[in-house]
Amino acid sequence: MTPNEVNTILAFLKSAKPGPLLAAIGNISASDTANYDKFAVGTVFESYGIVPRDHSISDIPVYVAITMGHYYPGETVYIVMTPSVSAYNAAYGVTSPGKTGSYSSDLVVEAP
Repeated sequence: MTPNEVNTILAFLKSAKPGPLLAAIGNISASDTANYDKFAVGTVFESYGIVPRDHSISDIPVYVAITMGHYYPGETVYIVMTPSVSAYNAAYGVTSPGKTGSYSSDLVVEAP
């Protein structure tokens, strides 16, 4: 991540109400804040992400909303997607670019 991305995430985490935090791909600088222990941190993609490894889910934003709504009912879930994450995905092919593009454009989705 670039220094600007790290600073942006840190500023957000200092002012955001604590809650579940998902990095689209990879880790984020959540542990660099005083209240890091109040954010449950995970990933959307990758081997330990909440989306199945084969990424066969057709509507990832809805799947994430339903899944996180099940585990964290009534809580705001934060999702981090940065230009560096997109670049990492392009370089290493964690998922198809269409999956992250669709995901980031439909970022605000509420579970039914």
